[in-house]
Amino acid sequence: MINCDYCQGDQDGFVIELPKAKGKGRVNVFESFWGSKLQISAPYRNVIECEINYCPMCGRELRKKVE
Repeated sequence: MINCDYCQGDQDGFVIELPKAKGKGRVNVFESFWGSKLQISAPYRNVIECEINYCPMCGRELRKKVE
């Protein structure tokens, strides 16, 4: 399986922000002990988090180990 830089990160563990059409916010896939989330950083230090089950870029089911 190919390593996805958006949900799994590179060899140092850094993940790439998801591409955006326009605007100044950042969008990241965030995995934690409590679940996987899509984290959107909006202007004025607002953060929006949505629970997700699959990586929007590679389609891998999150919270499963990579083989």
